[in-house]
Amino acid sequence: MFPEQPNLKTARKLLVENCPDIDSSDLRLAATGWDNAMFRVGDAYVLRLPRRVEAIETVHNEQRILPTLNQLVGNDPSLPQIPRLIHRGEPTDYFRHPWSLLTWLPGTCLFDAQLTDTSTIIEPLARFITALHQPADNAAPINPYRGGGLTTRTEATMRCLNTVGDKLKDAPYSTHQIGDTWERLVGTKPWDKPSVWLHGDIHPGNMLVEGNELSAVIDWGDVCLGDPATDLAVSWMLFNESDRALFRTAIRQAGHPADDATWLRAQAWALSLGLAHLAGSDQDHHTNLGRLVIGRALS
Repeated sequence: MFPEQPNLKTARKLLVENCPDIDSSDLRLAATGWDNAMFRVGDAYVLRLPRRVEAIETVHNEQRILPTLNQLVGNDPSLPQIPRLIHRGEPTDYFRHPWSLLTWLPGTCLFDAQLTDTSTIIEPLARFITALHQPADNAAPINPYRGGGLTTRTEATMRCLNTVGDKLKDAPYSTHQIGDTWERLVGTKPWDKPSVWLHGDIHPGNMLVEGNELSAVIDWGDVCLGDPATDLAVSWMLFNESDRALFRTAIRQAGHPADDATWLRAQAWALSLGLAHLAGSDQDHHTNLGRLVIGRALS
């Protein structure tokens, strides 16, 4: 964490001094995420201020790449929407880190939506991911934690596994099962096609719904290029076995190039990311998601 944690006073000062044309009278904390604090500015905008050192690079990535992504997926009204960058905030003497003013996208994040029927988001998510997963050029960032081969993920996976024993005491599976499953999946045939654009961190906290419809995908700080299996891990985060099969069919019908090996790698990514959510956060949403995803990825 930074010594100067984002707060409402800091957010208002940044907005008034840097975006004087934006009305700051209706400014309020909207959410405190793993990496960023979000302050809603009226009904149109949101300030994203990083909370920890690890988030600084993701702020730069999002600022640099969002205009490109809006050309790729943001201009299609039939797809879930993504934010647009309004102002690229520079460090100041009172908040020494980059920050962003983005468009506010209405909706409720899936962590809070209590969606009982996930089948309604299968088709729009399949179309969105397929539209996003186009070959990426050299402008796409390289992310050392997303998009690479499974062997590059082993160290982090085992490190997380070695720290979550107490959190899995009542789980219907053991750390030995997790380790054995990872060892089996890590040898899956790697992605041998051109690297594609990836969100890098698609999970329920970064997806918005209005009613039962998927309306937006937010938080693009981990955007990168690489193996589409990284993003397809969301299938285990969102869907039970039957809906996961429907999602796989929808992805194929949308024209996505994922093959059987890609889905096995996606299962491995789901297991690894589930461990990361469980080990790396003290927020209930993330720890509960971690337990759920691990169980699904082992079945």
